[in-house]
Amino acid sequence: MPVNHANIVPDWGGIQLKIDSLRNDFTNGSGVIARNAIQILRDASLVFPEKEQNKYLKSVAGQLLEAKPGMAATVNFMKVCLAKLENFTSAGSFLQFLSNLETRIEKASYICVNSGLRELPLSDGISFITCSFSSVVFNIAHQSKTKLKVLVLQSQWKDMDYGRIFYDRLRETGINSEYLALTDVYDKTFGFALVGADAILRNGSVINGKPSLELAERVKLKGIPLYVAGESFKKCINIPLCEGFDLLPGKLIKKIITDDVF
Repeated sequence: MPVNHANIVPDWGGIQLKIDSLRNDFTNGSGVIARNAIQILRDASLVFPEKEQNKYLKSVAGQLLEAKPGMAATVNFMKVCLAKLENFTSAGSFLQFLSNLETRIEKASYICVNSGLRELPLSDGISFITCSFSSVVFNIAHQSKTKLKVLVLQSQWKDMDYGRIFYDRLRETGINSEYLALTDVYDKTFGFALVGADAILRNGSVINGKPSLELAERVKLKGIPLYVAGESFKKCINIPLCEGFDLLPGKLIKKIITDDVF
């Protein structure tokens, strides 16, 4: 029977409030949310008494794991933390473990973005199309030395439009971009499609925010390649497909651009 982690943790340092805030975070990308989950564990290790720390940290990690069940990065990191907790004899050793983990996360993101810059068909004047919100895709566009244009599809889920959020962020940093309705895909000319990933499954399929599947199917009909960019810490064997996400079968993906850190 699954453990009910709710109401086990005393709210010292506002830890429970931070967990609830992460659970209700539908604005940040999966990589940022995973980093925030690790920060919550760090905060928890500093406020809980060392005598009972492992018990409370297990509860915090369990709640964080359950908070975002469809985001592989958070699930993977919390599973690792739960498995390792018994090995730590002090708060200091656990904090060092989290710092080492964050260093590897930053390395993975750096390598993934630079792999995208090398492997994608980027050139002056090219346009690519994307949807949802991805920090990796943003960083590829931001760090590209080419004069490119990003076409961003409306990506509506409930009262949030992640496409509009992404488009606004691109515009704020001076990246040439255009916001589109999904029906505009057929009327636009672009070189390739590029989306991020919330999970990269072992069978070659990818989970990402809507309307990734519809975009993939439409660019396939146009004969245009779809690339996926996502760090290796998003790899998993299986993960639930949650509301607001799409499963992209491998046959629709030209290439998954990632790293080998994890």
